[in-house]
Amino acid sequence: MQPRQPTRVARGARKGPALTTTTTEGTEGTEGAGGPAPGRAGGRRADLAGAARGGALGLAGAGVAALGGFLLTAVVTRGLGPAGAGVFFETFALFTILAAVGTAGADTALLYAATRARALGRVPELRRVLAVALGPALAAALVLAAAVWLAAPVLSRLLVDPAHRDDGTGYLRLFAPFLVLAILGLIAVQATRGLGGLRTFVLLQQLALPLGRVALVALVLLLGLGGLAVPLAWAVPLLLVCPLALLALFRGLRRAESRHAAGEATGVNAAEAGGGSRAPRPLGAIAREFWGYAAGRGFAQAFTQSIVWFDVILVGALRSAHEAGVYAAASRFVTTGTLVMQAMRLGTQPQIGAALAVGDTRRAETLYRATTQWITASSWPLYLVLATFGPQVLRVFGGEFSEGADALSVLAVAMLFSLATGNVNTVLLMAGKSRWNAANTVVALAVNVGLNLLLVPDHGIIGAAWAWAASILCERLMGLYEVRVLIGLRGHGRGFFLGAALSALVFGAGGVAVRALAGSGPGAFAAYLAASCAVYAAALWAFRDALELPSLVDFVRARGGRAVRGGPVRVGTVPEPRPGPPPAGPGPGNGP
Repeated sequence: MQPRQPTRVARGARKGPALTTTTTEGTEGTEGAGGPAPGRAGGRRADLAGAARGGALGLAGAGVAALGGFLLTAVVTRGLGPAGAGVFFETFALFTILAAVGTAGADTALLYAATRARALGRVPELRRVLAVALGPALAAALVLAAAVWLAAPVLSRLLVDPAHRDDGTGYLRLFAPFLVLAILGLIAVQATRGLGGLRTFVLLQQLALPLGRVALVALVLLLGLGGLAVPLAWAVPLLLVCPLALLALFRGLRRAESRHAAGEATGVNAAEAGGGSRAPRPLGAIAREFWGYAAGRGFAQAFTQSIVWFDVILVGALRSAHEAGVYAAASRFVTTGTLVMQAMRLGTQPQIGAALAVGDTRRAETLYRATTQWITASSWPLYLVLATFGPQVLRVFGGEFSEGADALSVLAVAMLFSLATGNVNTVLLMAGKSRWNAANTVVALAVNVGLNLLLVPDHGIIGAAWAWAASILCERLMGLYEVRVLIGLRGHGRGFFLGAALSALVFGAGGVAVRALAGSGPGAFAAYLAASCAVYAAALWAFRDALELPSLVDFVRARGGRAVRGGPVRVGTVPEPRPGPPPAGPGPGNGP
């Protein structure tokens, strides 16, 4: 056996015995006290293949969800027109922000707690964790829904222009009871990921929900039903998704408990945990740890959704529902294009969390760096297309929506920087730094709201775009500094700079050249897309090894839960139990 190389360990973490674990895909693997051995053939490749495999499932789901969201936007904008779509998206934006407020970070905290409980041998206390999470969440959701229903007329007067205030009041009152289902469903479906399954999240949150919504809304509009039929059609799928998510959560919990009990019966858990079963901690200690972590994430989550959607509300309140509809359609492209980042987050979040929990920062850095270059190489082309040919792209929603092209170009350029930082927020959260993440989003939201109030009254949707772009840059720069300097993970290597350069050259410079020589008409746009995609595909093939693309496609040949190359996905080492998340770096704001 080759000697293990030393592994960098985060401050406060200690090495411990090996542990057999189950990854997000249910694959079991074992690893000794240093994490994956660098000298062992395929160790690094196995991690990247595991990330690719989880990311592939997430990518498929995110792709369908993005397509569903895009189709919903197209159906609503074409069916209701700019003003009608503006009212819908204003109330939808408020619903989304309030749902994030209502979860209070419990969704991510349950994912974090379940991942750590399985890694540290604390599966028996997961039922107490669920009680601590779901009870307060249900109570808060009921209070929030009642408050929205009662305050709907006041909210509509504040947020919707005079011509559409009655519609706004009706939409808000209809949405109010569905807030409870949205909050509980999101918490439950996120928690299933920490119990070893990404499939439930993909099936319910990324397939059933968006496809059900677009199908029902399209049917309602085809039948010519007006009034509250459209928002009701959008909300009804929650009646199915929420109960199924809760059912999947408790089934996953029973499976985890059965596996743990089987390990106890054979003595495996005791040997690996360093001496015996760990009794569940008192409910009060669990609650303090859980909500201490969730509080920071809850603020960050609410602020993040506010950054994404509050400008739509402000455009409607300060300008008109027409402009809000145009801006919401343009910004839909911006959020849709992050599907690869979402997929990589889903595929690697439990792995990064497990690696940081045991102090294996080298492994966490490998995952972060590889996924960053994959995100950049795959997503930059779309945003460069949006930046250079915005008017053509927006015509899919109708001719009136092309007036949002300048705003779309501003947001597309800002998103290039956002994508270049990779899943920096995932690293912060899985390192236990939910308070850092919350502080970042507070600053970004303050920038967003302040600039919107300053710019939107005089400049309309282009002012809103500049405000959102500034908030994106603020949040990402702060997160990048914290991950790179305070935690010590580097997310950029040769593959990142190569992928960024290829994208900028082929789609960026190529788009500018085509517009200068042939204009921005449909023919020029089609020729640009065809030529750019062909050249870029050839470039990716030529530099596939430098971009580590073989690891990204290994999942295609995976059988029996194992990657063809590299063996099982490795989760790492288990430290001796600590009362809370181990600190991952110096500075204020450490998680509890």
